[in-house]
Formats: sequence, structure tokens, C-alpha cells
Amino acid sequence: MSKLRQALNYLEIIKEAIKLPLTNPKLILSITFFTLLPLNLITLAAHRLNLPPSFEIKREDKIVLEVELVRDVLQWLATTLAISLLSKAYIENPSSILHLLSASQRQWKRVFVTSVFTELIAFNCSSLLLVLGYPLHSNKLGATDFLKFATAMTGFGVLVFVHLACQLSLVVSSVEESSYGLFALRRAVEIIKGRRLQCFVLMALMLLLDALVSAAPVGIVLQLLWCSVYSVLYLESRKNKGTEEEEERWLV
Repeated sequence: MSKLRQALNYLEIIKEAIKLPLTNPKLILSITFFTLLPLNLITLAAHRLNLPPSFEIKREDKIVLEVELVRDVLQWLATTLAISLLSKAYIENPSSILHLLSASQRQWKRVFVTSVFTELIAFNCSSLLLVLGYPLHSNKLGATDFLKFATAMTGFGVLVFVHLACQLSLVVSSVEESSYGLFALRRAVEIIKGRRLQCFVLMALMLLLDALVSAAPVGIVLQLLWCSVYSVLYLESRKNKGTEEEEERWLV
């Protein structure tokens, strides 16, 4: 009788994520220098130039929401392209960047649909939490500090899981031809279900580092690492799913 594989712990996930780019360093360097670096530099330039249109939503002289449309669209495109290309490179390990681009060309529509769909979900979720949480934190309801802290942590936890599910759905739609949009998001939620605490800790660390890092080179290194983490989570889920199917066939 076969045994189900033991899930990787935090350190093992990080270790596997660091090792994954080293399996095909030439390809990863090609993706970095020909796609990720130019897009990140363009995004950084758009942010520094503060290109219109841009707007802020303020309440009581406090900035509640800040939007730079050009920068945000470029950031969205850079993130979508990075996750799509890197996850496909990590998981399928093509021989060259030309083979990778050729394989990605067949799926770019599905990845685009998934990216737009999940971006709308993430934006609506963030907006809803902002609308619901602002009256509480503006002292209009006379909330205690503990209640404010509890609601802030709850909102942060929801955002962490929504963000991770959206990112993982891009990985799914990049490597599974039949999964995109809602189906890719559902598959991503299945991946998270088995390791909620691990996913929360890893994603919270990821968001914290992304918020602290502004330098483009360091940001690209983090991008490579986080895409590798997503790929490790996906690969672990696929391996465990295969082991479970073998277990079921043995029992039958």
C-alpha cells in the first residue's frame, strides 16, 4: 500500500523555491533580462514621472486610496507576464526561451482572462474591506482599540488569501490548458485548502517584503523567488493529488 507524501514545511518550501531557478539558470536569466527587467524599469519610470491620469481618495485629510493608472496597469502586466512565464519555465522546464514563448503563445488568452478576472476580484475585495472598515477605524462608531486591531487583522488575513489565490490561479492557467478564469481560481483555492497556515505565513512575508523593497533589482529577485514559491506549492499539490489517486486505485 502506498503512503501519502508528507507536506513540505516552511523551510523546505523556501529551500525548494531557491533551488528551482537553478535547474535551468540560462532560461531564467533570459526571462529576467529580456522581459522582467525592462518591464520593471518602465513601471518604475512611470511611477517616478507620476504620469496622468492619477487620483486620490481622501477622508478627513487622510489618503484612503491612491491610484496611478499608467503605473498600476504596467505593474499588472509585469506581474501577469512574470508569473505566467516563470511558472511555466519552472514547472515545464523548456529547453530555451523561444520554446517557452512558443508554448506560452498558445495560452496567452486564457492567462489574460484569468488575470483580468482575478484582478477584478482582488480590487472589489480590497474596496469592500476599505468601505466596511473605514467607519470603524475613523472612530465614528466609538470602537475600542482591540476591536480595531481584530478587524484589521481579519481584513489583512482575507486580503492575504485572496491575493495568494489570485496569483496561484495565474500559475494554474499557465500550465493547465483546460483551467482559466473561475476554474483556475477554484483550482488555486484547492491548493491553498490543504496548507492554510503555511500559505498565510508565506504570503504575509511576501507582502511585507514587497512593501519594504523599492529598488528594482531587489524587486526582480523577490519576483523570481515568489514565482518559484507559487510553483513549488502547485507542484506539491499535483504530486499529492497523484499519490492520492494511486492510493484510491490500490484500495479499489
